Amino acid sequence: MLDAFKIALEKYPNLTLTILGEGDLAEDIEAIAKKLGIYDNLNLAGYVADVGNYINKSDCMILSSDYEGLPLSVAECMAYGLPVVATKAGGVVELVADSENGYLSNIGEIQSLADNIIKMAELDSEQVAKMSAKSKELSLKFDIKKCAEEYEKIFLNCQK
Repeated sequence: MLDAFKIALEKYPNLTLTILGEGDLAEDIEAIAKKLGIYDNLNLAGYVADVGNYINKSDCMILSSDYEGLPLSVAECMAYGLPVVATKAGGVVELVADSENGYLSNIGEIQSLADNIIKMAELDSEQVAKMSAKSKELSLKFDIKKCAEEYEKIFLNCQK
């Protein structure tokens, strides 16, 4: 993600990247960002209790995973109406409809991820609004109540 963000910054130097959460890689991320010369455009927020506050201030969500299950972080951001730039890792492809509510890149393709960050930065307000609405719409498929109902149906069918 940091390498892709560096490429995007070459075209749009005012972009900022906020990374939420804590972990063993925090110091590595900081060191890499400094080495790449992008540290000033990076906000390492660490643990935050009110993720929604950060989501509401964001233009999109970026996920550059090589491996994923069904990432709840993506579903949560979509429920808030954020478009998503992500890799095609695991269940991400179930959440993000390429060019409808975000952009998808193949895993490990840094230039493609950078190009998709740039595409997102170049959207006009109408295009962002359409992607936002589509994110909200698609997130409803993964509403906890709907998922529970589907699991219940499966469970009841297994008992027959």
